Amino acid sequence: MKTRKLMLSILLLGATMGVAQAQTESGKVLLNSTINYSRFNNESNTTGSVAYPTNVDNDYSGFNFNFSPKVGLFVADNLAVGLDLGGGTGSRQDNRTEYNNTDNTFLSYNIKQTSRQINLGPFVRYYKMLGEKAGLYGQLTGGYLRRLEKQRSEYVGNPSNDYSNETETRGGYASFSPGFVYFPSKKFGIDLAMGGFTYNKSKSETHYDSAGQGSSTNTGSSLAANFGIQYVSVGASLYLGN
Repeated sequence: MKTRKLMLSILLLGATMGVAQAQTESGKVLLNSTINYSRFNNESNTTGSVAYPTNVDNDYSGFNFNFSPKVGLFVADNLAVGLDLGGGTGSRQDNRTEYNNTDNTFLSYNIKQTSRQINLGPFVRYYKMLGEKAGLYGQLTGGYLRRLEKQRSEYVGNPSNDYSNETETRGGYASFSPGFVYFPSKKFGIDLAMGGFTYNKSKSETHYDSAGQGSSTNTGSSLAANFGIQYVSVGASLYLGN
C-alpha cells in the first residue's frame, strides 16, 4: 500500500513538472514584446536672496516610450536564445524664467529636446519555474545601438540668442535583467521586467548651428544599475510548438 502511494506521488509530481515546463521545453518558439511608457511633469520656484538676487520659475514635462520585440528558440528546456530588436522615442519641454531683483530685468527661454533610438542584438533567457503557472527568468542581451537627440532653445524677446544642436550616438551595449512571468494559458505568458544592470560603450558627435561652434566628439562608457518602479516594463509572450 505504501509502495503504491509512493509511486502515485512520483507520477503526480512528474506530471505537474511536465505541465509547468511545457511552455519552456526544448524546440518551442518564443515570440515576445515588451513596452515601457512613462510621463513626467514638474514645477519649481526659487526665491532669490541678497547674495543671489534672482527669482527662478521653472517647469518641465515630457514622456518616454520604448518598444522591444524578440524572437527566440528554446535550445534546451527553460533556455531560449534569439534576436532582440528595440526602439524608442522621447520628448522633454523646459520653460524657465529668471527675474533679477537688483536691476528688475528678466530672462525667459524655452528648451525642447527630442530623441529616437534603435538597438539590435542577440539575447539569452533562462527560466526557473515556480509551479504550473508562474516562473522567474534572467535575460542577458547585447548588441548595437544608435541614438539621435535634438535640442532647440528659444529666448523670449531676444531671438538672436536662439540655438539648436543635434547629437548622434553609436556604440554597443550589454544588459542583464531579471523578470517574472505568469502563464494564464499554455501558449501565452505575461512578463514583468524589473530593471537591471546595463553597460554601454559609445561615441557621440554633436553638431551646432551657431556660428563658430562647429561640432564636438565624445567617447565614453558607463555601467549602471537601474531598479525601481520607473524601470518596470510589461510584456507579452507567445510560446509556439508541439
